[in-house]
Amino acid sequence: MVDGDASVGERSLLLETLADAGWTISSDTANGRLLPDLDPDERAAQLTDAREWLETEGYADGARFISYPAGQSDAASLDLVDETYDLGFAASQPAQGRVVDAARYPRAVDPEAPEALLERTADLDGITTLCYHGLDGDAVDRFEETETCLDALVTEGDLEVVEPETLASEYAETE
Repeated sequence: MVDGDASVGERSLLLETLADAGWTISSDTANGRLLPDLDPDERAAQLTDAREWLETEGYADGARFISYPAGQSDAASLDLVDETYDLGFAASQPAQGRVVDAARYPRAVDPEAPEALLERTADLDGITTLCYHGLDGDAVDRFEETETCLDALVTEGDLEVVEPETLASEYAETE
């Protein structure tokens, strides 16, 4: 996401630029609404509308994944996400191994110290999923720091970058 003052055209260009660079474009709910706050019909609409928008805009690969707004979920939300998506990104616990609940895959949100986070991931031979709610202000600096550190660790052979598709097919436990 970009800050709220950006035009629709600027947002579209940013999404297109990131997608062209190999990033997976995914979303949270259609309007960023917290799933536990919604009645069942609204909850379903928020999830399916978000997925349909991604598919319509050409981001079908990312339409298979959802990130819970504010990391919040409840039992009904988890069940619906499990039925609707391949992975749901929720908690903020970095450097995981195999995840046993595909509807509750951990994520690090707007990491404050990305270098330490990525080095810990490499040291533990783990998986850390990164999530940025916006790319404005200090988040841009942290994002750029993340890219620099990530590039170095990948070049050194200490980390590998994988897409959500790989997480879903190789690392998420399935029943």
